[in-house]
Amino acid sequence: MFTTIDLFIASTFICFVMAAVVWSRVKPDAKPDRQDSEVRAQRAAEFFEQAGHWASLAVNVVIGILLGVVINGLVQLMFTGAWAAVFNIAVLSAALFFYRFLA
Repeated sequence: MFTTIDLFIASTFICFVMAAVVWSRVKPDAKPDRQDSEVRAQRAAEFFEQAGHWASLAVNVVIGILLGVVINGLVQLMFTGAWAAVFNIAVLSAALFFYRFLA
């Protein structure tokens, strides 16, 4: 399992990569023929759209980390011989997934 230092190094690297991508994609697009209020409204809309993407990214990263922890726990259960527990967890998870999918 990851130690705290490994997680810190990985998250710092991910933050630097995301910051470099955002920095490379930011382009000033204020044209002189537009009204100042139109430019402000467009920038505000772009900011909120980008904030939504960042929030979605954060949620996806947290879900990925939690899924990794769950899979690691299931693998540890399998190697200790608790096959009944692994089977029960898998069946209950599948039932919950299908219930949410159909509802």
